[in-house]
Amino acid sequence: MDRQKAGGNFFHRLFAFKIRLLWQIFILIFLLTAAAGGYLTRALWFDEALVMFNFASLDSPLEIYRSYFIPNNQIVHTVCLRILRGMPDICLRLFSFCCSGILLFLIWYNCRKKCGALPLAAVLWTWMLSVPFMLYATAVRGYMLAALLTVITLLCGRKYAVSGQFSAWAGWFAGAYLTVGVMPSALAGIAAAGLYILPLLGRRFYLKKEFYMLAAAPPAAFLAFYLPVWDKLTGAFAIREGWHVHWAALLALALGVTGSFNVLLPAAAWQAVKSRWNFRKFCYLTIWLLPLGMFLFPVAPFPRVWFVLFPVWAVLLAQGIKKSLWIRCGGWIAAAALAGVMHSRCVSEKISPWCALAGQDDFFAPYFLRGDFRPEQIEQILSANPGNSRIYVPLQADPWAVMRQLMRPVDFDSPRGKVKYLQDNTVVILRSGDPPQMITDRFGGKLISRGSAGYFEIYIWRVL
Repeated sequence: MDRQKAGGNFFHRLFAFKIRLLWQIFILIFLLTAAAGGYLTRALWFDEALVMFNFASLDSPLEIYRSYFIPNNQIVHTVCLRILRGMPDICLRLFSFCCSGILLFLIWYNCRKKCGALPLAAVLWTWMLSVPFMLYATAVRGYMLAALLTVITLLCGRKYAVSGQFSAWAGWFAGAYLTVGVMPSALAGIAAAGLYILPLLGRRFYLKKEFYMLAAAPPAAFLAFYLPVWDKLTGAFAIREGWHVHWAALLALALGVTGSFNVLLPAAAWQAVKSRWNFRKFCYLTIWLLPLGMFLFPVAPFPRVWFVLFPVWAVLLAQGIKKSLWIRCGGWIAAAALAGVMHSRCVSEKISPWCALAGQDDFFAPYFLRGDFRPEQIEQILSANPGNSRIYVPLQADPWAVMRQLMRPVDFDSPRGKVKYLQDNTVVILRSGDPPQMITDRFGGKLISRGSAGYFEIYIWRVL
């Protein structure tokens, strides 16, 4: 026991000493860059390309705001993408990458005293090295931006709860306004931030004006942002995008959380069970249970929607393992190493089917993250077969990714209407493994294979 205690004190002294701000930033950038690997250079997939074509290309931010027809238009994030349009795809991914770096730094800089330098480093390193984190840290989507804004909003709300300064409340309101402006479902992140702050007001929080000021801001911010486009918001909700099997969505989220924090979860749970329960821990438990709110809706939100909760959960985990001797003795090394192992293709692809029981895998090995998703190879095959003017791509074969790569119009079935016939010599691009017969039976012709591009199979259509 004395040897374990001495080892724990050694690691605690090694990581808890005060280092300069510049050195902290250097380590953060280095670890992020090392972990990113090939994530930054992958091709844009369906949702990402759709946003760039249909929303980020609009003439003004106001037009983007008025074009909330589908949830894919994450308005605040789309406005940011509009600034970057015309740049290489890697620059679009670097925006989310920078947001992730700022997010980790803000958590480290503002929470390491309360959580302890070593436990917080263990959680952040493990999360940062995980597949779910790197997936959204390099996505041309608004989930990492929403997570960053959630952290900023939490910090402003915490300052207001302690000091009562109006400027801090204004930051809380502005943060909530921008967070829900990325996506309406990000209200869950603001709710988690509010529950995290609530214990600072004491058990009799309902007697304090700060409680009512904090509670009123998020719904007011939501209404202020969406009331001018309320009819379009309700129309987007009417689409009912999401998973129709709620338990499968919950399982996918649970696997995503486990893959993000792995062995740190049971360590924190064990410390929570051993300690006495109080009002603060009740609030923290409620934060963990927020995703159960999906059962209130006829269609469960996509599992990735809950990514805004991950930074709050990371802070709670760090506080939970603060007194764990296992962490002090270097267990964080095992946690970070296991997160790195999860990056291996064999491990990710074995977990992936369990995350895709009722929809697309949002955390480990979605099709666009696999090595065979190479839309740039389509262009090479088409250049060897010139003279084909039209291209048809079924929805399951990701027509938006193909269109982004080829930068030319593509025919595909959409809510506005289905393709009724194919002209002779049309290029047909199918998803690898999909039977060509589904096209020949539908259009009454013949497909001639022209080659394979990993995820894609290329054919030439002949009218009989």
